[in-house]
Amino acid sequence: MATPTTLPVVMSRPEVRVILSQLSGVPWLVGQLRIKDLDFDRHQILVLDHLEVGRRLHTLDLTQGRGAVTFPDAINRKYPGATKSWPWQFVFPAGRICRDARWGPPSRFHLHDTVIQREISRAARVAGLGTRVSCHTCRHSFATHVLQRGALGVQSPADRL
Repeated sequence: MATPTTLPVVMSRPEVRVILSQLSGVPWLVGQLRIKDLDFDRHQILVLDHLEVGRRLHTLDLTQGRGAVTFPDAINRKYPGATKSWPWQFVFPAGRICRDARWGPPSRFHLHDTVIQREISRAARVAGLGTRVSCHTCRHSFATHVLQRGALGVQSPADRL
């Protein structure tokens, strides 16, 4: 494996907070979702307000003759009518209708990952951070902060001194 030519960027905790403060809507929710929001015993994610907004959007789509997700034919045969039912909809739906004939009639697909990436980059610019910030930077920073706190029994180099 080749040695990386650059060191990964690790934002400070205050820099992460300022990035998150610049987000709103779905990008904010994606950035704020924590393990504490996951109920493993009940197999639930506790994002009820967000889901209610999604349900209203789905209902609006249905009234306009849309609102069906795309499935492989085998699933369509096994669960007839599921394409328009609420439980089969995306948790993070796209902001606009997909009109690509390859996927069937116009429908609302899932939120594209570039939406979150653009919002993270925009938030970093608005916050005035001088470094390039991406979703990967956020993940890397989070993992570094977890290790610095001594999670998983691993100490950071500074803690060993």
